[in-house]
Amino acid sequence: MSLTLVLQGLMTIIVGYVGLKIKKHEDDKEKERKESEAIKNGIRAVLRDRIVQAYNHFSTKGKIKIEELENISNMYIAYHNLGGNGVVTSIYNKVLEIPHELK
Repeated sequence: MSLTLVLQGLMTIIVGYVGLKIKKHEDDKEKERKESEAIKNGIRAVLRDRIVQAYNHFSTKGKIKIEELENISNMYIAYHNLGGNGVVTSIYNKVLEIPHELK
């Protein structure tokens, strides 16, 4: 067996191994991207639900404390930064119209 054949065989094995590692890395990155997107969507859904619940609660109550409004504002900012849509924006704007109480 010549040295050239041995080197060609080794190169084939090495290139194949590197190719498999690259493919696994790409698959892992895609899985991580999908998981990250699912977490983002889940958090956005929870924030949307909490903002809607808060609006329903405080609009029925007819007033909202500044601290509660601040919490809702923080949720809205996070929701918006996660790519939330305008439906919650309109609900958030209605929350801002609820009369405020200092304590």
